[in-house]
Amino acid sequence: LSPARGFLEKVWPGVKKAVDWLIQAVDKDRDGIPAGHQWNTYDTAVSGANTFIGSQYLSALAAALRMAPLMNDGAAAARWRPVLEAGMKNQNQKLWNGEYYIQIPEANVARDYNNGCHADQLLGQWWAHMLDLGYLYPRERVRGALEAVMKHNFRRTFHGFKQDPRRYIPDDEGGLLICSWPHNDRPKSFMLYSDEVWTGIEYAAAGAMIFEGLIDQARQIVRMARSRYDGRLRPGLD
Repeated sequence: LSPARGFLEKVWPGVKKAVDWLIQAVDKDRDGIPAGHQWNTYDTAVSGANTFIGSQYLSALAAALRMAPLMNDGAAAARWRPVLEAGMKNQNQKLWNGEYYIQIPEANVARDYNNGCHADQLLGQWWAHMLDLGYLYPRERVRGALEAVMKHNFRRTFHGFKQDPRRYIPDDEGGLLICSWPHNDRPKSFMLYSDEVWTGIEYAAAGAMIFEGLIDQARQIVRMARSRYDGRLRPGLD
């Protein structure tokens, strides 16, 4: 935010406290993979290993590690670096299904997505790119996962598809679904709002695609989102 150090010096004690708390809250074994129930902006929790929360976790660690040397805090960096490195390795090995990153729920399940193709699966990678923190996962897999999001979640029309619990898109228009299950293995208790379209997630996914050179795909998503806000009244939506 500023070339001056005053603000960072002021907030650094709180930043350290927050990062240490986060590790203890979601990653007690410090393997870099989130565990337990993780509440999120879908008004529910997701359980166990996943890159939706996991990529945000890694980007937070990477950002903290960028700040620590500026504060000459070698002790904090020494605590956090092994966790970040473990997470980058372990999440990638455990959660890649050959096409995109999945979730492995715990026995105490929550509102999970399992083998679903989640539009937010690389949310933290998008953050990391914007902060110039580099890749959290192998570059080719990041690109491949975003190509899968485009392939499985983008619809040009919603004829024959039930948007649930809320309907935001007329049947003759399109958008990017929050989550899809290409292998027809949706869990019984799945992530709330999966069958909805949220403009904010469309822009986040498109932004991540731009960083990977998927310009045409990003343009398709943004063009579709913008076309839905042309001033025309669309009755019957939520």
